[in-house]
Amino acid sequence: MPLASVDSSSGIVITDWHTISENEIRIKINVRLLDNELTDNSISVQMFTQKFDGSSWIDQGQDNEKAIKIKESILA
Repeated sequence: MPLASVDSSSGIVITDWHTISENEIRIKINVRLLDNELTDNSISVQMFTQKFDGSSWIDQGQDNEKAIKIKESILA
C-alpha cells in the first residue's frame, strides 16, 4: 500500500487510500508505535473503510477486527 505519511520521531505511519474489491471498497491504515518495544500495548492500529456508491466514497467506519489482525501480524 502506498504511504501517505511517515513520521519516525512520533512513530506514526499512515497509508494512502488503497482500493480493493473491484474498485468498490477502499481502505486506509494508521499505525502508531508508542515506544521502542513491540508489545501488544505499544502499538495501535486503525483501519478505515469506504464504499463507492457510484458517484462518491461513503465512510463505513473502522474495521476493528481487521485492525487487530494487522496488529498481530506486525507483532509476529
